[in-house]
Amino acid sequence: MSSNPPRNVSKALSLNFGEAYPVTPDRPYRFYSNLPYTARYLTENDDASGGARNFPAEIQAVRNDIADATRNLTEAQFSLTEATRKLNDAQRESQRVDTTIENLADRREAIVPALQELRVEVDVEMLSNLEAEIKEKREKIEELKEAYSDLSEKLTMTEEQLRNMKASIQELEGRISGVSREQRELERRRQEQRDAVQDKKRKVTGYDHRIADYESKTSGKRKEAERLREKIATQESQLAESFAERNIEKPDLADLSPRDDLEDAARFLKDELRKYEELLGGPPVTTEQLEEKHAKIGDLKGKVDHYDTLVTTIRQLFLSRYKQLQHIVAYTTVKLQLSFVRQLNLRRYGGTLQVDFNKRTLDVHVQTHKHYEEASQKKSQDLRGLSGGERSYATACFVIALWECIECPFRLLDEFDVFMDMINRRIVMNSLVHVATDRFSTFQFFFFTPQGIQEIEEKEKVLIIKMPKVKR
Repeated sequence: MSSNPPRNVSKALSLNFGEAYPVTPDRPYRFYSNLPYTARYLTENDDASGGARNFPAEIQAVRNDIADATRNLTEAQFSLTEATRKLNDAQRESQRVDTTIENLADRREAIVPALQELRVEVDVEMLSNLEAEIKEKREKIEELKEAYSDLSEKLTMTEEQLRNMKASIQELEGRISGVSREQRELERRRQEQRDAVQDKKRKVTGYDHRIADYESKTSGKRKEAERLREKIATQESQLAESFAERNIEKPDLADLSPRDDLEDAARFLKDELRKYEELLGGPPVTTEQLEEKHAKIGDLKGKVDHYDTLVTTIRQLFLSRYKQLQHIVAYTTVKLQLSFVRQLNLRRYGGTLQVDFNKRTLDVHVQTHKHYEEASQKKSQDLRGLSGGERSYATACFVIALWECIECPFRLLDEFDVFMDMINRRIVMNSLVHVATDRFSTFQFFFFTPQGIQEIEEKEKVLIIKMPKVKR
């Protein structure tokens, strides 16, 4: 086909369905290979286990899992960084080789018409050198494609390790969530016990004050009663002496005291007794009741100490969970960056994605085909320097990358292709259909677009609903 094609042949097919076109007056020899690419899909295995809760064993298991996950995450991040670097080098080398081949093809297209028109002899050696150079470049392209395939396999293995680590992290997060719920319940119980202890302490303090007042008043009354007894004894002795001197018998007071006076004295004593009870706040408190209250206070103090120890342990678990959260944040950031770069590579774009959780900022830089020379000089460009279609394509890549990092069952995009050109729209539409039907087949996706859907290649996998036209 390249030097002496059969007559009236316009195209030939190889065993791999590659296409070969013969030399024509306005076209050189062309061959398009049909290299297959094996489709891959990602799966996630969730393993949940239950059983009796053993806090010391769970804490040790969580610490061991955290250490293993941290070590695996460090190794995976290093492997991903190395694989990404090699992949970018291979892509840049492939781009340079493609540019060289295109230049050689343009040179050959310019030479062939001149040869056909002039019908003169050309330098066969120069033509052979050009063909040998083209062959060498194609062999180099094949080597780069093989290297790219190897790097893709390594990247797939690394992503599998990251998924396993994600499953472990989710399991640890579930454990920590259970411990946190128990911690809140224990805090609530501890606060109730503290309130009860404070209430008992206030009551005991009130009882102590009342007992002290009662004892002080009782002591005063006893002294007064003792003084009155002494006074009565003195008066009785004086009266007896007086009766003895006068030879008069001692009168019987029971017969001499009137009934009204005795009733008045009884009422007076009852009033005094009622006043003392009001001062004490009720009936007197016995020693047995006071000892019982002190015993209850001792029990409550023991419970408070127990809950203090338990809260300290839970606080340590909370700090461990916070450290694990930092690992989850780092893992999610790396996964988002790798997914964004992988989506850009579908169009041979390059780019970076920087996430700053402290400043709450997201910095996106994209290099298109026109910016590879600037990218080689370590010059970056944000989204403001891109065209509308390129900016929309980069936004779609970022949305797909976010989908790989979240677990919500419903996803929706509205008028995402308004500012896209036809090439970017076809690539984005097929990418979204592939993501929705193959990679996330268990989720529900909704795509709204005011444009046509002729670009979708796998229409049988999606449900298409067309809105009726608006009648004006």
